[in-house]
Amino acid sequence: MIYLDNNATTPLYSKVIDDAAAFLKEYWGNPSSSYKFGSRLKTIIEDSREILTNLLCIPYESLVFTSGASEGVSTAISSVVLADKSKRHIVSSNVEHSAVLNSLKMLEKDGYEISFVKVDENGSLNLNDVENSLRKDTCLACFMSANNETGVTFPINEISRICQKRGVFFLCDSTQSFLKQDFDVLKSGCDFAVFSGHKTHGPKGIGGLYVKKGAPFKALIVGGHQEQNRRGGTENAFGIWAWANAAKAVSHGIVGKRSTTCKARDAFERKILAGYQGAEINGNCSQRLCNTSNIYFPGIENSAFLILLDQNGLLASSGSACLADSPEPSHVIKAMKGVEAANQSLRFSFSLETNEKEAGEAAGIVLRVANELSF
Repeated sequence: MIYLDNNATTPLYSKVIDDAAAFLKEYWGNPSSSYKFGSRLKTIIEDSREILTNLLCIPYESLVFTSGASEGVSTAISSVVLADKSKRHIVSSNVEHSAVLNSLKMLEKDGYEISFVKVDENGSLNLNDVENSLRKDTCLACFMSANNETGVTFPINEISRICQKRGVFFLCDSTQSFLKQDFDVLKSGCDFAVFSGHKTHGPKGIGGLYVKKGAPFKALIVGGHQEQNRRGGTENAFGIWAWANAAKAVSHGIVGKRSTTCKARDAFERKILAGYQGAEINGNCSQRLCNTSNIYFPGIENSAFLILLDQNGLLASSGSACLADSPEPSHVIKAMKGVEAANQSLRFSFSLETNEKEAGEAAGIVLRVANELSF
């Protein structure tokens, strides 16, 4: 099997798997317990928080552990909305993840007005459009640092400066960026940022929310005193430990890993473009993540394409895994190039461990299947 759907999820880091049984056997107490057997887990949680905040370049106390990026998005949005109910306008882009888009659509039903800034055919944002969309009653702007389908990156630092100048809180969906690009959350100036453990070889069910000092915050999940009263419920100690250790391991030699991944991705694309007439890269090739390739194959419906690729041992996708059961084509490619391209495009997302040899094998499978389907 060749797995090229790492933007959907990544395999749990091997060393974490090796150590998991011993961890779960020894550390199964409740972190909130007063006796040492349980409370020692509190130390593990805080040590893990230190590892992750160091990797993220954010203050130790600014990271709230969540069940994933979707919970972080909901928490940040509701915190801002509840902080000032007189401001009922929010700005975002038309290619955001469904976690953001569906949260905003729910607010629309409650009378909020949402302005969606359109991307161009390369998936890029125009900063003038972003600034012009802000109003006196705008309470929040939501933009992703990197698109999960195309890998195209947004100018987050510049967007943040615009928001600060206009007194608008800024939520950055950083789910796909962590470890894949240099992105200093603190220097960016954003008020909130969300992360997901399973995108960086950690387990599912764990994530993080960065909250800037002074930003409004209201707990989405209430209960006990966990996370300094910011997120109720017994902590997912195993998930926190596993994510921190996986991220730490993956971060070793990260610059070289990114370079290797980029070379593998580029070699894959060159072979595809040379071997299938009319194939095009979707997205700005000079401003995207090192691991993501979204390709338009004119004349081939992506549903049949994916089935045959699967049968040939290659796993890819037509867009976000969260919308895999939807009959609708990718809203991201549709926004960039229209419905036809959205129905005839595939996403290939590489691991930071993928090499050129494996990428070449994958390209060979893609071309063989593509040329079979084109007849």
